[in-house]
Amino acid sequence: MPPKSKRVRQEPEKATLQFKQSLGKGLASSEILKRLKALHLELADLDQELIDTTSLDTVAKELIAPFLLLHKEKGVKAYLACCLVDVLRLYAPEAPYTGAELKDLFQFIIRQLKHLTTASEPHFSEYFYVVESLSNVKSIVIICDLESGDELMADLFKQCFDVITRVLFPPFSLDAFHSDLLIFPSLHSPQSPKNVQISIADILSQLVEEVSQLSSEVVDCLLAQFLPKNVKTNQSAYLLAVEVCKASADKLQRYVCQYFAETITSTINGAKESEDEDTDTDGGGGAGGKRGKGGNTVEQLPTGFVMAHSLIKQINRSVPTLLLNVIPQLEEELGADKPAYRKLAAETLGAMSGEKAGQGDLALKYPTAWRGFLGRSKDKVSSVRMAVVESLPKIWTEHPELASDIEAVMTTLLLDTDDKVRIAACTAFEVLDFETTSTHVSKTMLVSLGSRCLDTKPAIRNVAFNTLGHLYHLAFPEIESRDEHATEHYGWIPGQFMDALRNPQPAIQNLINTKVLEFIVPFPKKDEEEAQWVDRLLLVMQHLEPEQREALLHLTHLQDPKPGPFESFISACEANNGGVIDKDEDATKALLKHCTKAVASDQQKAGEDLIKFAKANEKQLYKLLRAMLDPQLDLKTQLKSWKDCTRRLEQISSTIVETFNHCLRRNAYLINNRSSISTLLARVKSPPSGPDGAAISAVAAMILSFVSKRRPALYKTHVAELTKSLGDGSPEQLVSVALHALSRLAKTDRSALPDKKLSERAKHFARSGTPLQAKQAATIVALDTARPGSADDLVEYLADALADASEDELIPKLSALNRLARYAPSSFENKSEQITTSALEILTRGTVPGEVLDDDEALWVSEEDMDDVTKARILAVKILTSRCLGYDDDDESAAKASVPVFQLLWPLLQARDDRHSPPVASHLRLVSALSILKLASSDKFMREIMKKFDVLARVAQDTCYEVRSAFVNKLGTLMRNRIVKSPRFNMVFFMVAHDPELDVIQAAESFIKSRMAGCTIRRFSIIISKLNAVLTYEPTPVRRQTEWEHPFVRLIHLLAHHPDFSGDEDDEDDLKLMAKYIQMYVSLVVNKENIPFIYHITVKLKQIQDSESRDFDKKLYILSELSQHLLNRAAANNQWPIPTHPKDVPMPADIFRGLTTAKATEVVKKNYLSAEILSKVAPMGKPSKPKVLKPKAEVTTPKKRKSSPKPNGKAKRTSKPKKKERKWNSGSEDESDPESEEEDELDTDEDGNDRPAKKFKARPPPPPESKRASLARGKKSPEKKSPAPKVDKVSKKASRGVVKGLNAPRAMKINKDQELSDLSDLSDDDAKMKD
Repeated sequence: MPPKSKRVRQEPEKATLQFKQSLGKGLASSEILKRLKALHLELADLDQELIDTTSLDTVAKELIAPFLLLHKEKGVKAYLACCLVDVLRLYAPEAPYTGAELKDLFQFIIRQLKHLTTASEPHFSEYFYVVESLSNVKSIVIICDLESGDELMADLFKQCFDVITRVLFPPFSLDAFHSDLLIFPSLHSPQSPKNVQISIADILSQLVEEVSQLSSEVVDCLLAQFLPKNVKTNQSAYLLAVEVCKASADKLQRYVCQYFAETITSTINGAKESEDEDTDTDGGGGAGGKRGKGGNTVEQLPTGFVMAHSLIKQINRSVPTLLLNVIPQLEEELGADKPAYRKLAAETLGAMSGEKAGQGDLALKYPTAWRGFLGRSKDKVSSVRMAVVESLPKIWTEHPELASDIEAVMTTLLLDTDDKVRIAACTAFEVLDFETTSTHVSKTMLVSLGSRCLDTKPAIRNVAFNTLGHLYHLAFPEIESRDEHATEHYGWIPGQFMDALRNPQPAIQNLINTKVLEFIVPFPKKDEEEAQWVDRLLLVMQHLEPEQREALLHLTHLQDPKPGPFESFISACEANNGGVIDKDEDATKALLKHCTKAVASDQQKAGEDLIKFAKANEKQLYKLLRAMLDPQLDLKTQLKSWKDCTRRLEQISSTIVETFNHCLRRNAYLINNRSSISTLLARVKSPPSGPDGAAISAVAAMILSFVSKRRPALYKTHVAELTKSLGDGSPEQLVSVALHALSRLAKTDRSALPDKKLSERAKHFARSGTPLQAKQAATIVALDTARPGSADDLVEYLADALADASEDELIPKLSALNRLARYAPSSFENKSEQITTSALEILTRGTVPGEVLDDDEALWVSEEDMDDVTKARILAVKILTSRCLGYDDDDESAAKASVPVFQLLWPLLQARDDRHSPPVASHLRLVSALSILKLASSDKFMREIMKKFDVLARVAQDTCYEVRSAFVNKLGTLMRNRIVKSPRFNMVFFMVAHDPELDVIQAAESFIKSRMAGCTIRRFSIIISKLNAVLTYEPTPVRRQTEWEHPFVRLIHLLAHHPDFSGDEDDEDDLKLMAKYIQMYVSLVVNKENIPFIYHITVKLKQIQDSESRDFDKKLYILSELSQHLLNRAAANNQWPIPTHPKDVPMPADIFRGLTTAKATEVVKKNYLSAEILSKVAPMGKPSKPKVLKPKAEVTTPKKRKSSPKPNGKAKRTSKPKKKERKWNSGSEDESDPESEEEDELDTDEDGNDRPAKKFKARPPPPPESKRASLARGKKSPEKKSPAPKVDKVSKKASRGVVKGLNAPRAMKINKDQELSDLSDLSDDDAKMKD
């Protein structure tokens, strides 16, 4: 077989151009078009590798002819361009043209690109062929080798961006472009070719990559597409630029850096040079600019400089890699000298940092720039700091990993000295979405925001309250579902609102009222949601601290006296009748003026709105407003009436609506309403399921208890429901709540309890209930006027049961008898002898083992650990006191009943540990003192009390802390609520001057200051055209003189009778002891206006004598001279003149007697105290500040004088009880009932309104006196352990006294000719004090 022959590979035969027609001049346009079309079809089919290019030489030369390049026919030029790009493709890589010809060729092609608009263009396919060929063959890069390449490239870029702008695109979203991988959404449009944009982008990218040096024109053209205005108007060009930059990012970085360096650096450097020149020429006048707030100059920056920063932000959003070398320039700009540059740099970096993840990630890639940006939060110019804070919310949202850095900055900015920065910081939280605040904002950060709720600027407070309230409202569904994170993160917000209520400013009070009703407990939108509305209140209160709960309850304003200033204002408007007044015109106008001031609380706009309302005289509005203040109005009707009221107010003037909304929030029943009672009772009866069900039930019981004490009228429509709650099987807590509510309702409206079944149930609990239940049930029975026999039967049963009752059974029976003695005196009198005998027997019983503590030093025991016999002794005293109070309307019976009671109380008031154990003796002293104070509420008993008033006053110096603290607090409450009215009791508060416990002194000082500042009568009536109104007004000189200035002589009288004052004019220690009392009075009461009067009555003390004994006259004169000396010292220190008082002032006849003229002259001329001793006791000049001494656990008891009896006994040290003592501002008790139902823990304002206690900064105690005796009064000792019963160890905080309070209505001034003095509450002797 022959061998196979080798196959030889043959080269394919080169193709030649078959087109032989001429393209020279002289042809018609149609013929040229025909030939060019044929040529294009043939050239397009030729393969670059298989063509003999020599066959193309003729055609190539003819195609570049000028007459063709400049032909007017569009079709000819379109096919000519196609043929030219084919020639370039076939000749590649060498073009068959000279440089000049290539320049003409590319200029021709660039001009043809302008026809790439829409597919409807007749030769659109030919133009697209040209673009696609340039892109695929890359023949466009020939431009880079031409001498005119920069010019051609610039023209090409401009033409391409112009063309792409005019191509029709469907609508698309730039956000979608930035966030997704979508490149050109318009490529899918049926109106434009699919790949036009891609081809053009490819052409431009090839040029950028190929050229050795990009011209500035090209860079400018490329970056111009990122300008904000071009992004919005020429989105297709912007997207094209983005693609070109992304494809050539590495190559473009250098040029972009150079572009911005020329703009930014040159501008800043030029500004520095300009500033130096200005400094040299005009002495530092500086560049022109607008002066901003706080002395900051707001610089007007060059437009191009600002636009460059906008360009940087847009490039960072689209092609962040281009800015690799630009970020350091911005970082350097942060340190520029001029604030305007730093501000713009901060704004730019902030915006760049806030872009979505993947779009720059500035903080991650450029950590030094991020730190530099945050560092501008401490810039000395506020506008720069604001630029930082305004950028943070977006960064916080998009980059939660930076939260720790942001919070550190925000904490500082929230405390910034500039209010504009603080409000910007608060607003930043308002911008954040709920998800971000829940997961990426710490609770500590939100608490810092909460601190701005009490900012000095209203706008900042409003933003802080709004933001926190809105967050709580959004989080409440999660809190309601018991989500632990939501509860921990947001559950504290209502408490922050309640803490802010301590600020008494009306604007803050109104703001909190508004935000609580808007966010914390918003109104239900549907009737069926009323139960959820109540449950929300319960859940809110469950997460509050005890003091915060009290504050929220006080926000209900149930404790405010009714009628209040707003009701009085409505009555005054009705009487004013729009200015048409029939009679008493002056008095009516004055009343309207005063009521307007009281409601407006010195807020000018509010006052103007109220006057505008009064002039409108809309009677229907009066009716609507009164209806909304009715406690019997249900919530649905309440809200409907509010809408109607708002609509009618807008008809008068839209500007007054907000003022009246504030008034309604403070006066209408919008948090606790009649509609909420049923749900609250249901929650007490059946606690909700879940681990916090018992806590919710307890909160419901607390709210109902508050309603019972403050506004029992809300129960009027729920009597049947409450009575049903007393049935067999009802929970103990529900029974207690129901009895309390019904007993308080019976006090306010005796006709509200007509149910016989209720009377029977009440008698049952009075006989067999707990002490508290028996007390409240007995009150119901005693006040049941429809069945007086019920009280008779109950008294008889209880009286007979006392003899055989065991110790634990004795307490409830005595509690019930105490209330029957007070409210059913006629029934009680039937068995009074038997009950009195039993009470005296209990009092005189010997000490039982349970009353003796293991700790011999203990002077007090808490009520919880108190022995039943001790409780019975206390109740026995209360029963005897209540019997006297029960005869308040019968002078003869009251006098007869009070004589033996006082004979019992005065010895008990001085009870020591000779007959009883120390704790029992302390409790008996306290109950006796409080009983005398209650009796002081009636003028019938005042004469008897005044006989030993000094003994009563010295209870404020008792050896037991709990006794003196409770006494002082209770006296304050009774004085504030006008239950005890005599001004002489005001002087008792100065008896605490030597108290070793700071809170007692602070409580007394706070009361004195508040009464001096307010000095108001809580209630009185003005009868104008049968109109009753409640009015408060600012202190008048006459009132202040009656209550505080003239009683100073009674303080001197008390000190003259004090057992610790020997009357030795040479005893320096004695005089210093007395000087401290007087100095306390001088520091708190004396001022420039009243010092002449006080000095006058002090001098006059040397013209009278003591009515009791001549032994006290010398003491009186010594104290007179000591007082004069202290007054002179105060006048000298404060540069007050002491002119002679023009009028003679009568002295109290019950404690003083006049002297003969001769004797008076002798006393006046005699100096009892030498100048030397006075200088030692109280040297002239400003008194030195007391040394700050830490309280010691024990103070050595001073040696007693044998010649002076010490009624207070030895001073033992006690520990303070942990449970709260009754505060003297503990709420508005019914004037008809001096005995409080419970020990309230709330303070009251100067008009008797309740307010929560405020913590005081402790004042250092006075240094130990050399002689203190009974004044030392036991400081608290270290807690001592004893098995049982336990000695009560109360925190000092719990027993603090007076505080500045919530919602204190501003007092109103009243003209002297309109002064309303009320001396009916004074004794005859005190009435003589009035000049």
